[in-house]
Amino acid sequence: VSAVRKAKSVLSEGNDGKDLCIVYVGDGVHRFNLIQPKGFESLVNELRNDRTTILSLALGPKLDVEFLATLANHTGGAVFVHQNLNNLSNQQVADGLAKACSVPVFWPSESSFPKAVAAHYPTKLPPIRGDRDSIVLGRLNSEDASGELVVQGTWGATASKLVWNIKHESQNEDLAFLGEVVEKAELNSGLTLPTAGSEALMAFGNALMNTSDQLLKDARFALASGCLLYTSPSPRD
Repeated sequence: VSAVRKAKSVLSEGNDGKDLCIVYVGDGVHRFNLIQPKGFESLVNELRNDRTTILSLALGPKLDVEFLATLANHTGGAVFVHQNLNNLSNQQVADGLAKACSVPVFWPSESSFPKAVAAHYPTKLPPIRGDRDSIVLGRLNSEDASGELVVQGTWGATASKLVWNIKHESQNEDLAFLGEVVEKAELNSGLTLPTAGSEALMAFGNALMNTSDQLLKDARFALASGCLLYTSPSPRD
């Protein structure tokens, strides 16, 4: 956290209000799990207020890509996993990071969703990059979510408005995990969503499904072996 804030402070000196970009190289292992989510929310708000994007090159034997993707999601950044770039030289990887720093980012300030959207996460619309899609999850109060999505914000120093005509699509079995993702997002308004693009969303969904499958296997094994334990709530509960 101190390193990110120091980098932002150095870049802000004499910047004249231009967008900033910080490149992080490391494993993403952090200590935010030891403090309240408010600490992470405070950092994210600081970065967004100064329009600072975080790009990450995940490198190391043990990675926390989920955390890096969460940081990228809230700052209009991206994550590159070094072990997936085996065919690229270090110079090519560096060139790719440099080019990613120059990709324009749209910073939303206000948004208007169709009436059918009862809630959306993150509640603060994430910044929109020019080289990947942006993910917004939520709940509907109608089966038809068709309508107009209007987002106001800035490209660099230029105020702008983006408009999409949303169309309702049929259900997709590959996205069956979305219900669980939304339930988790509701706990903190989408603060910990690592959904920086479709690839990140699918990776997160697969991780949730694999965890659920493992829990189911463990339960079946316990049932077959008679090793089930039931703990009743205490009267105070």
